[in-house]
Order: sequence, then structure tokens, then C-alpha cells
Amino acid sequence: MELQTPPKQTLKSKQQINKLKFYQDEIMIMRKRLSEAVKHNNKHEVLVMVDHFDNQFDIQEKVISDLKHKLKSLQHQHIYHNHLSSSPLLDDDVDGTEDMTSFEKCFNNLRSEYIDFLTKWR
Repeated sequence: MELQTPPKQTLKSKQQINKLKFYQDEIMIMRKRLSEAVKHNNKHEVLVMVDHFDNQFDIQEKVISDLKHKLKSLQHQHIYHNHLSSSPLLDDDVDGTEDMTSFEKCFNNLRSEYIDFLTKWR
């Protein structure tokens, strides 16, 4: 019995999903450090920013959930299509790459803002 290698798009989706799991873990760590910052400083300005970051983390978690769902759906579509035909189903512009790039840009901006905040108030 010959082992088949997964299609390129399926591997790409799995890698993207693993990246999203990493970002979920990072948000969990960032939330913990944020709660530690409040313990050290409860000025109104700090509390406002803590609320801001908490809301942003909620938004990013929702985006991650939606992206994971989309990528898994694309994976299943691709696997099904490959089962029916040998031609590729997905072009590079519809494989979730643009969404991932956009998410990572937003997340990195948030992370940078968050680090600046912690540096100033911790």
C-alpha cells in the first residue's frame, strides 16, 4: 500500500491552523500579564488601556476562531475535490493566505501596542 502525501493546500492549511493555535496561546499569556499589570498600577489611565486590550484580545480570539473554521472548510473542500479530480481546486488567492496575512499584521500591531503599554506601566 502506497502512502499518499497530503496535497500542498492541505499542508498549508494545517500550518496556518497551527499558527492560529500559537496566537491563541499567546493571547492567553498576554491576558495573564495584563492582569498582573493591573495589580501593580490601578490608575484610571491604566484601567482604560487594560479594558482596551481585553476587548482587542476578545476580537482577535473571534477572528482566530473564524479563520480556523474557514481554513478547515477549505481543507475539506480541497480534499473532496482532489478525490473527484486531479486538478487543483484552490488558487493561491483563495487559500486563506490573504486572511492570514491581514490577521498577522493586525495581531503584530496589537502586540507592539501592548508591549509599549506594559513597558510604560509595569
